[in-house]
Amino acid sequence: METLSLLWGTVLLRPYVFIFLAVYLTISILNMGVWRSLLFTFLAYTVAFICEYSSTRNGFPFGFYTYIDTTRDQELWISNVPFMDSLSFSFLTYVSYTLSLFLWAPLDKKGWDIRLGDITPIKHSFKVITSASLLCMLMDVIIDPIAFLGDRWFLGKIYFYIEQGEYFHIPLTNFAGWIFVTAVTLTCFCLLYTSDAADDPLRVDLGGRRITKKHR
Repeated sequence: METLSLLWGTVLLRPYVFIFLAVYLTISILNMGVWRSLLFTFLAYTVAFICEYSSTRNGFPFGFYTYIDTTRDQELWISNVPFMDSLSFSFLTYVSYTLSLFLWAPLDKKGWDIRLGDITPIKHSFKVITSASLLCMLMDVIIDPIAFLGDRWFLGKIYFYIEQGEYFHIPLTNFAGWIFVTAVTLTCFCLLYTSDAADDPLRVDLGGRRITKKHR
């Protein structure tokens, strides 16, 4: 009951996280199906949590930092990491992955009619995963400096680095950590789903067509 109460407290304290999460899950389910979306979310959260748990103890891969636990009685924490923080990596990684697919997608041209082509051959490619990892890191160029100054707005002061970093107090290792987390998450996801299985009724491709087994 205490865990459920703290989880509800997290929703009330960090509603923006769950709004983004709801939007992400809606889009993800339409594109990948229910089970793939749940797997993606689980992988992203798990990899992010392990890396954050590690960084707060030995500095790998983000750099050595500490979360300030002033909200421990208001929101859910897993060990010494706020639940909402690791959860955020699910939709941030997904946005980076889909944008990377969009950038690398082939184009079908018929005169002035230009549409995205078949993305199946590139879904699990090295270039897509690499691009997605870099795109996710680029988002953090804005996210972390703003989060670091959370005491100046409603987020509140949630963490600090043991040693002041080079970029708005953020160490460069933090950005390497974001690349690492995204790359590991997407690699694990692609290894688990190496085929273009369309066994979920709630799935459409980037072109907007609903896909079922008979279309494989």
